Amino acid sequence: MSHTLRRQRPAELLLVEDCPADARFLQEVLKDLALPTTLHVVEDGPPALAFLRKHGAYAQAPTPDLVLLDTFLPLLSGQEVYAAMQQDVSLAQIAVCLFVQDAHDPSLARIAAQGLPIPFTLTKPVQAESLTELLRTLPG
Repeated sequence: MSHTLRRQRPAELLLVEDCPADARFLQEVLKDLALPTTLHVVEDGPPALAFLRKHGAYAQAPTPDLVLLDTFLPLLSGQEVYAAMQQDVSLAQIAVCLFVQDAHDPSLARIAAQGLPIPFTLTKPVQAESLTELLRTLPG
């Protein structure tokens, strides 16, 4: 089923995902949404922060409308990337979605323990309806 969502410009999405199969799956879900998006993919937390801060190879990177963060990453977890974003005034304005196991995912408790707001969450595998609902909240 195709879901149509109207936007004035394509949504810029940054996916931080170390599993190529999960990244491909999300690309397929986005295609089915019939939503204009530009998906950028990095495989871990350090390149995600470089992308967001426009450092090095990412100097020309766009500012994403939404960052989709896998919780389990090799070097810097999704929750650590989210915490770093919340400490940076310019990055704290970017919408974030964490991929979690369920509503009781331990990473959410760790985020709350740091006094940070709980970001959007989605469980894997991502469902088109849930992603559409999230994308509807984005400005643009």
